[in-house]
Amino acid sequence: MKTALCIVLIASLAALHAAADDKDFLIRQAGVSVDVDDIDAIAGNIPDDLRLGVMDDPNRIAGYLETIVLHRAVAADARRHGLDQDPIIQREIQIMAEGILAKHHVKRAIAELPEPDYEQLAKERYLASPDQYMAPAQLDLSHILISTRTRSEAEALAIATEAHQKLTKNPESLEDLVAEYSDDPSAENNNGRFDGITRGRMAPPFEQAAFALSEPGDISEPVKTKFGYHVIVLHDREPASLKPFDKVKGEIIAELRQKHDEQMRTDFLDKFRVQPMEVNEEAVLALRERYAERDD
Repeated sequence: MKTALCIVLIASLAALHAAADDKDFLIRQAGVSVDVDDIDAIAGNIPDDLRLGVMDDPNRIAGYLETIVLHRAVAADARRHGLDQDPIIQREIQIMAEGILAKHHVKRAIAELPEPDYEQLAKERYLASPDQYMAPAQLDLSHILISTRTRSEAEALAIATEAHQKLTKNPESLEDLVAEYSDDPSAENNNGRFDGITRGRMAPPFEQAAFALSEPGDISEPVKTKFGYHVIVLHDREPASLKPFDKVKGEIIAELRQKHDEQMRTDFLDKFRVQPMEVNEEAVLALRERYAERDD
């Protein structure tokens, strides 16, 4: 059914948005229906930054509609069988309803509080902790790989040394030497060149040798990794630098907002947590025996 429903949704998604205030049903099955208010209730629980994408997806909407109508039909049948009169089930429903009410009450209470000046706070954090917002050093480089997969290490080192000597004598021959010597499969597409290399992306011996090169045109001695021997040529070196504030502002504000909301939530709930609590210790301790007896 979901495929058919999804096709209908794709054809009528615009009409669904246009009917946002229409209380008519969206789907009916087994004597129950789902309307826009039901979908609004679902959408309200989707994070703000994800809601638009989720609710623009016909498959997601079809899934919500089918799930709601299925649960509603099963629940209606449960009522016909009197399950809603079971005291324990009634209490379970009450607990779930109280959890939902509490969640929305906290959310509304936080929303009603005045917001701090997040941009100013973000700027203060940026200036106070610049190390957190550094762009790492980057290298543009090329390499020639002599693989040890099909030859001995001694043979690979000898070939790498030969390539290194030719490159040292004639740096302009790099592309030709890559084509002649390199066993790196990607060399066919990139001529052995890698740009924007940061620490942590390459094999440790390769990384150590690459970052030891200081000037454009520097050439490393053959470097051994698990792949074989590499001859590395540095093209450009970009030192670590502080990212512009505008590039990280959104990230900082999102973090500040999350921490602010978490603190406001804690403060709001603490008003209830600090109320005097009476504990019936005897009854609480008896719970262990109560459920141990049930398990037997």
